[in-house]
Amino acid sequence: MRYFALSSGGISQVFDPEKLAEIGMELKKLAEDMAEEAKTTGNSIKLKPMNAFERKIIHDTIQDLGLSSESDGEDPNRFVVIYPA
Repeated sequence: MRYFALSSGGISQVFDPEKLAEIGMELKKLAEDMAEEAKTTGNSIKLKPMNAFERKIIHDTIQDLGLSSESDGEDPNRFVVIYPA
């Protein structure tokens, strides 16, 4: 099994690529579910704080679904807001 190192601020972490794919799928599912909620209720949805990698997956998925999102707050408490239209 191969591992890859990602670094942020000089701190390296080693990730299993299969685990990264699993995390990506979970985040896409979360984005899809929250997008549906935003469309159904007409309200914006604030997600829990996430790192930049996680937020990118959410933003990309929301864009693919035809909705808009933005990040708000300051690291490490930066979070995504999903808008209904």
